[in-house]
Amino acid sequence: MANRWMHCWSDVVGVCLNLQPKNTNTLFGPDTSVVAGRGSVTEHFAGLDLQIAADTFFQVNTSQAERVVSLIAAALGACSGGLLIDGYCGIGTYGLPMAAAGWRIHGIENHPASIALARHNAAANHLDERCTFDVVDMAEGLSRCLDQATAVLLDPPRRGLDPGVVSALIQSPTPTLLMLSCDPATLARDLRLLNETYLITSVQAIDFFPNTSHVETLAVLKARDLTRATGH
Repeated sequence: MANRWMHCWSDVVGVCLNLQPKNTNTLFGPDTSVVAGRGSVTEHFAGLDLQIAADTFFQVNTSQAERVVSLIAAALGACSGGLLIDGYCGIGTYGLPMAAAGWRIHGIENHPASIALARHNAAANHLDERCTFDVVDMAEGLSRCLDQATAVLLDPPRRGLDPGVVSALIQSPTPTLLMLSCDPATLARDLRLLNETYLITSVQAIDFFPNTSHVETLAVLKARDLTRATGH
């Protein structure tokens, strides 16, 4: 059947089977098999070529995702070689375009396959000298490097930030914090928790899924105590 699908639709380059044995809302299980064809595609995105595997995440509305790249770049402003922490970095969707703009990137993600592709994509686009990646729990990864960051970009799953991540952001404020969320409710909860430490400077909704109730939202925050955030 998989070979028949590939024969009928020329754009299908592979068919994969993923097994998720748990009765949860988690989409992917630990095991993915290539049934036919290949298990990855290459997407031209924001001037880069990104390899995406069947068990890694990528935004399906690429034109709107490229708009998010522009919004992130505008929020960060001119780059002077600062360090941007890319939390929940995935395959490097948003961090690598910022590396191309001159930022040093440190990507954090707890999904090993995504980090492997992020490293591959950095090298394939000649950005690996500006990029490092770490497979680690988000709160632990942030706590290791927040004091070195010029800015932080977080693109968490629908459940939003875990308590440990919020605590790390409060204990070591970063001058600029960008949060991209697919659930306005959890974003509102997290912004409220961060409110005493960070000032919201803008909130921008981006319609990734027209004619549905789903929306992506980019919030830009600045540390209220810049002395504490910069360590001076």
